[in-house]
Amino acid sequence: MVNTQQPQTIDKNIILRVRSSIKNNFKVLSTLDIEDIMQESICKILVNYPDVSEVKQLSNLLFIIARNISITTIKKNKRSVSMQVPLQSVEVAYKTDYLEFLHKGIESLPQMYKEAIDLFYFQEKKYREIAVELGINENTAKTRVRRAVQLMRDKINN
Repeated sequence: MVNTQQPQTIDKNIILRVRSSIKNNFKVLSTLDIEDIMQESICKILVNYPDVSEVKQLSNLLFIIARNISITTIKKNKRSVSMQVPLQSVEVAYKTDYLEFLHKGIESLPQMYKEAIDLFYFQEKKYREIAVELGINENTAKTRVRRAVQLMRDKINN
């Protein structure tokens, strides 16, 4: 016996509405991803509901399936992106930017504060050693380091 029924179809307007909704709700998805999601969603409906005309709230069902596939796609993409960019390279880039930012901040300080910061943080000298090297009192060395740090904080906050 030959099946003479027309193949069941889903109204194009429903598909366009759902596609638009997925595109608006999941902006990280590419156009190709959205097309794949819509195709997979329609296939799932046609496999599970051979007679589409019997499905009540077809647009809701299509949206729910497309939404779930979209979420799965995004999760898969996150895993593949995180595997492509090693964390170490991100950390190195961050540290490089941070050090460049600090260097510019230090360069903008008056000379007496630059010297104090350099000796204390980069050469890791104690206040007493800084005082001897610069020919100043130990408390003055502490004050210069604190003021230099405060000046840099003020620049960052402004």
